[in-house]
Amino acid sequence: MTFWETDDFRAVLAEADTLFPPPGLPDGFLSPEERETLSRISCEAYAQESAAARILAKMLWACETESLRSPDEFLAEPQRWMSWTILSRTLSGKGMKPVLAEAGRVLPACFSLTHSSGTAAAVMLKKACPPLSPDTISAGGSAFDFQETVGCDLVKPGAVTAGMRAMFYSPREMRWMEHTKIPHPAEKIWAGKEAAYKAAANNGTLAFTPAKWEIAESDSEELTASRMAETPAFRLYTLTEEPMIFVVAVALCKGHET
Repeated sequence: MTFWETDDFRAVLAEADTLFPPPGLPDGFLSPEERETLSRISCEAYAQESAAARILAKMLWACETESLRSPDEFLAEPQRWMSWTILSRTLSGKGMKPVLAEAGRVLPACFSLTHSSGTAAAVMLKKACPPLSPDTISAGGSAFDFQETVGCDLVKPGAVTAGMRAMFYSPREMRWMEHTKIPHPAEKIWAGKEAAYKAAANNGTLAFTPAKWEIAESDSEELTASRMAETPAFRLYTLTEEPMIFVVAVALCKGHET
């Protein structure tokens, strides 16, 4: 398990089988609602990864709010966190940015979750968001009106194919990949597109159209993400490169909308 902390966010990554042994879902950690949601997933490995990502998100919040001295304290009390629920859909079934709820109250935190190839990760903004009531997660409304937002994604090195580059990468991205010396540029671009989309897709109304997201290198050699040639809206952080590429996108300004 690996942790990161910046001025803007905290993040954690772990192999799913280090949090609970397969097969099946873990004893504890998950609320009855989460357990029901995950039990409907036909691919057991995918359900286990999703469960692990939820556990890591709860761990970030617990370490922030429960005066835990280490993640081991969180893992030692799996029943304690079963009252917390990660919600990722509105009442009408639309996808939304994950939120953490307890006893019907949405807790004041902005999360993003990701999982792939047996690995799970979560990121949480350090700045608190205004607490919301359950009525906010309505049939037609937005899950959150985040003033600042975050997204993350995991990509395996070598996962981006020539067909994906031809279909979804801009000419500027293609030129940058030809000249950059950083490792795995194609996968970092793809993870950046996904992470920026997750940060921006607050209410389920923004579809993921990777060709409309462009990743660029700033004058300070930082990677940024923008949508449809807009001013760069997200700063990208590459936290790991092996065995998985883990990218986090953080909004560059408050109140960003796409």
